[in-house]
Amino acid sequence: MAETVTLAHIGRLIPLAMHLHSKGHEVRLAADSRFDRLIGSLPFSRVPLFSISSASFLRSLQLGVFPYSFDTLRDYVRDDTAALREFKPDVVIGDFRLSLSVSARLAEVPYIQIINAYWSRDFALKLPVPELPHVKWLGTSLGQLVFDFAAPKAFRTQAKSLLQITKLHGRRPPGDEIRDFYLDADYVLFSDLAELIPLNDQRPDSHLFAGPIHWSPNLELPSWWSTLPHDKPWVCVSLGSSGDIRVLPQILSALSQLPVYTMLIGEVPVGVTSCSRRFASALIPNAAAFKFASLVIGNGGSPAAYMALREGVPYLGVPSNLDQFLMMACVRHAAIGDFIRASHVSKVDLADRIKALIEDSLTRKNIEPLQRLALASDPLEKLDSLLDRL
Repeated sequence: MAETVTLAHIGRLIPLAMHLHSKGHEVRLAADSRFDRLIGSLPFSRVPLFSISSASFLRSLQLGVFPYSFDTLRDYVRDDTAALREFKPDVVIGDFRLSLSVSARLAEVPYIQIINAYWSRDFALKLPVPELPHVKWLGTSLGQLVFDFAAPKAFRTQAKSLLQITKLHGRRPPGDEIRDFYLDADYVLFSDLAELIPLNDQRPDSHLFAGPIHWSPNLELPSWWSTLPHDKPWVCVSLGSSGDIRVLPQILSALSQLPVYTMLIGEVPVGVTSCSRRFASALIPNAAAFKFASLVIGNGGSPAAYMALREGVPYLGVPSNLDQFLMMACVRHAAIGDFIRASHVSKVDLADRIKALIEDSLTRKNIEPLQRLALASDPLEKLDSLLDRL
């Protein structure tokens, strides 16, 4: 069951569902249909499941408010439990479907949550301030100080509607702040490398690192794919379904100053066309494009960052929301890439930053051991082991 506000949440569930289906389990995927054009046909049943609009979700993140009202969560619990009681599964696997912490228990179904480890209270790095409204007026340094002071209260405020819906159904809340609800499941599988996301030692035994879960749409490659030149480095730009598209012209302008080829993956702004050093297409699978990139520029989210790591490629993030900043804090901490705040893209010499990452041999040296770990990780085996235990 996916909360389909971004492609990443349903994308991580598809390879798990495909694997379980191939082993003979009866599988259903419950999700909103908004990304079906990218997902295509699947060999198991689909169940329609309403999610709030992506625009509403991302707007809430920009303002630093919780996207789900009590009424929305009440409707989610109703829809979840109806689907679970009709199918009667032996286990439900969710990705950011926060209502499942209540509805899975109401339906008496063991619940596995897929999430990133940096949402744990045990996350060991400093929480970076995202692109909240007050940062625009105060600047990053003072904005960070305000965030450090206000974040604990804000996290508790964001949990209000989840606390209400939990108490309504007679359950004891898992805690008093939003991260407690993010990890409120019988088992939590982190779609991460433990070596990249530092946690303190006290995490529960039910919180397990599965390794990054990779998925890329099975799409036809564009007609010019076989004619791509390779006499200069390639830079792949992929802002995904939750990136700040307003920074794209500045990124493309910086790349035009460098001796590189640019491949734009995603929405193509008006006026951006293919030329001798730029190939633009809305639908290119990241898995194919990243294989020959010298650098990936993305929104800072974990799926593209891990896919770049798997290919041994440095990653430059342009984050705006907290989830993206948390991932990029880990990337910077491991020195396998860097990030530029979305609001700062026009304030830095972006071309120099891109050139430095492409040419930095130390960054590539730091990538190598983590790349080996990423290639060796097997989240499907971890899931099998957990299901055997359940």
